[in-house]
Amino acid sequence: NHLIMLDTAGNLVDATSAGRADALDRHYAWAEAAARLGCRTIRVNLRSADPADEVRQRAIESMGRLAERVAPLNLNVVAEN
Repeated sequence: NHLIMLDTAGNLVDATSAGRADALDRHYAWAEAAARLGCRTIRVNLRSADPADEVRQRAIESMGRLAERVAPLNLNVVAEN
């Protein structure tokens, strides 16, 4: 296994900070599983119908926080738009 693609682990660009925090926890659980399986990368989704400027800011925040948490696992995190 090289890649786990996450589509249903929560919305990293949710309009609420609580929703984003929940999604970060759920994505991290999958990141831990990916690391145990020997994967090098997880792919996350940043889909939203909200205005692009708002989504961009939330994506920057969430991806930064996820990258910090995942760094010790030595995984790549890539995003699908």
